[in-house]
Amino acid sequence: MKKILSFCIALSLVFLCIPCFAGMQAAAVDLPSAVDLQETEHLPPIGNQGAVGCCASMAATYMQFTNAYSRYIHNLNPSVTWNPSSGDPAYCFSPRFTYNLAGAGTAWVYEILKSQGTVPQTYSTFSGGVTGAAADDNLANDWATLDGYWQIAQNYRIKNYDQVWIKDACNYEMTTSAEGQALLDRIKTSLNEGNVVVTGGYCNTWVKNLVTIVNTGTYGEAGDKAIPYSIGPLSGGHQVSIIGYDDNITCTVNGVTLKGAFKVANSWGTGWQNDGCLWMMYDAMNETSSYSALNVTNRVWTMDQVIFLDWKTDLNIGVPALTADITLTTADRDGFSLSVFRTDRQTGETLSYKPYMYDKMSFRPTYGEGRNFYGVTGGTAASGTVAVNFDTLVDSIPSGKTIDDYIWGVQASSANNGSSTVTGLKLYKNGTVCYTLSNLSDTISGTVVKNYSLDEEQTVGTNLCPGVSIIPVSGSMKGSKGELFSFTVSYDSGYRAPLDGLKVQVAGVLLTPDLNGVYSFTIGTDNTISASGAVCTAPSSVTVTKYGNGFESYNGTYVMLLQFKKADLDASVLDTSSIGKSSYPYTFRVTVNGVTYEFTASSYYEFTSDMLFRFPVSDQGFFTKASTSYTVTVQICRNGIPQYASSGSLVLTPTLDGFSSSCSEHTHSYTSDQQILVEGSNCTEHGTAYTYCNVDGCCAVKQVSLPVNSEVHSYSGSYTVTKNATSSSQGEYSAVCELCGETHVAGYFDAGKGDSNGDGAVTVADVPLLLDYFSGKIPYSALACGGDYNEDGLCSVKDLTALLLVIAGRASF
Repeated sequence: MKKILSFCIALSLVFLCIPCFAGMQAAAVDLPSAVDLQETEHLPPIGNQGAVGCCASMAATYMQFTNAYSRYIHNLNPSVTWNPSSGDPAYCFSPRFTYNLAGAGTAWVYEILKSQGTVPQTYSTFSGGVTGAAADDNLANDWATLDGYWQIAQNYRIKNYDQVWIKDACNYEMTTSAEGQALLDRIKTSLNEGNVVVTGGYCNTWVKNLVTIVNTGTYGEAGDKAIPYSIGPLSGGHQVSIIGYDDNITCTVNGVTLKGAFKVANSWGTGWQNDGCLWMMYDAMNETSSYSALNVTNRVWTMDQVIFLDWKTDLNIGVPALTADITLTTADRDGFSLSVFRTDRQTGETLSYKPYMYDKMSFRPTYGEGRNFYGVTGGTAASGTVAVNFDTLVDSIPSGKTIDDYIWGVQASSANNGSSTVTGLKLYKNGTVCYTLSNLSDTISGTVVKNYSLDEEQTVGTNLCPGVSIIPVSGSMKGSKGELFSFTVSYDSGYRAPLDGLKVQVAGVLLTPDLNGVYSFTIGTDNTISASGAVCTAPSSVTVTKYGNGFESYNGTYVMLLQFKKADLDASVLDTSSIGKSSYPYTFRVTVNGVTYEFTASSYYEFTSDMLFRFPVSDQGFFTKASTSYTVTVQICRNGIPQYASSGSLVLTPTLDGFSSSCSEHTHSYTSDQQILVEGSNCTEHGTAYTYCNVDGCCAVKQVSLPVNSEVHSYSGSYTVTKNATSSSQGEYSAVCELCGETHVAGYFDAGKGDSNGDGAVTVADVPLLLDYFSGKIPYSALACGGDYNEDGLCSVKDLTALLLVIAGRASF
């Protein structure tokens, strides 16, 4: 027993003679004893943040993300030319971009890297570049909102990051607990795999007790400084980058030799400590050392967190599925907020999401209140283009649905009592513009909220001088990219413009109409039709009055009689040498009870102060009824452009369908073809007229023994004819005369609705006559039974369709 006890004592004395290396733990399996990322082409040079408080962005964006991206693309293509260590700003990512949007908070920077991304320094850098110190914060306040910059940033984002608080992980017992040792090994493993690890603490505690390393290990150099432990009080919060480790670095302090250290890269330029770096002994990360000699007064922990970003799994590189650009003008870039939304095309269900930078606006650096996109104060408004992505909404699309099943949009609202103006939006699908809203001028202030649905179908915009309208041939102002969009230009009612000088352009290209006045262009990215060069003004006013009751029969044609005050008109309108000829440039647009008719001036009579024009309304299918009021307005047009407009509306009330009261006596009889014959007698002033009315109330006028210069007044529509309920097999009909109320009963009527040529039958022979009317070859009165077969008050192609269906036996009148 004594021999065994003596052996144990001797063995313990042997171990007591071996030097103690505090903080040295068994290395993780298969890890090398030293790693230095500064020896690779992937790490950028030491930066200098100067007086700008952007240390978190310097560590996370400039150091960590730049290194990760370089390794990512070299893994995809080993021969790619991408060398951040050269310091070329094209290969290094901008801390300024993320700092401006996130501020100084570490997690805030990473969230901006997730949602907004960053850009190479060629787009956004500090004064003097990252390696040259910026003078102050004011040199870093430009948001880099030049058109396209924020869209570029969407290509360089992260998916995830892992921020580990050392207190929570191991209670600041990095080398003296199993949990701490596991975290230390994780840091070393991440470095060995090529990742920069961001860390942070209070920098004023690090430099109060720096020592010179003794054993330089693999990557240390003679004279290098190291942190053996930190001395409080805690002040000077700062983020740095762990870029390597060396298990063989040693330093001696208070009689204790510490072994193993992390290599930390700062952002204060190469003139700081070890060419911009510092060794941090493993034991320095313990709040309490296992060696009493190192637990000095005011000893504090050195680092409070580590943030991991794995270049293999945590990057989000490439074009997002959906993004949007929003162009705004504002004097306060903190005065607006944006959200994105999607709406199910089938159910109408809408889901929205507010991007991080608008959800956490209080985190941004403001440099004082009221700065525009370029950092200028004093209420000066500036334009800028920002970008958002729809990843959160795209990633939550249910199984079985795709992006195309939704309408995507952006909501703009005011923030911090600010006011902004939205001037345009673009939707990108896989990096390609698929929808554009331009030439907007939407003020966003107070409680105003604007929702912009950015459907992939293109909407054609307009930028027109007053009074000009665009009429799409398709009837819609939308179309797919690559399609031909055709339209005509018209002038709004109440406006006129010079016939020359109007320039119609799209995307700066002047368009020329075809012979029918139709303009066309291919839908692309810029689909705004611009019409300019013509000064559009309201047409001149002209006094218009009626002549008599406003209607009469003139040379066998039913006409409207309107008088125009000559003093209100140009000489060209009153040029009697051209009225009624093809050289006369004017037409008359007459609107009756909301229905518009277009007339040429074929007949006139000149008074001393007025010019009387006769308009053959019956030729266009318009027939008046006795004692009915008609409200009329008139425009005088040249090439379809209103030059004059009546100063007010007229009310015309014809009597007896155009007959004078002396023509009220009449008789009824039947013709041999069983039509009702109405003879107007005692019409010595206007002669005698025979009106034939068939079963459907269609009337035709036949003149008999008319005196010279006499006028015939037709009884158009003067009969209401119905089929009797007790009609015989031959068909018995009652005809009620609207003039006297007398009812007549007749047998079967051969002629009827659809019998355009009056031959007593509805056949294909009636079609050509209707077509002749449509083409203007014959007046409406030439149709034996009129042409309003569907009784909608108009004679149109719809009536031709109805006629063809009856002829084909597929319908009946």
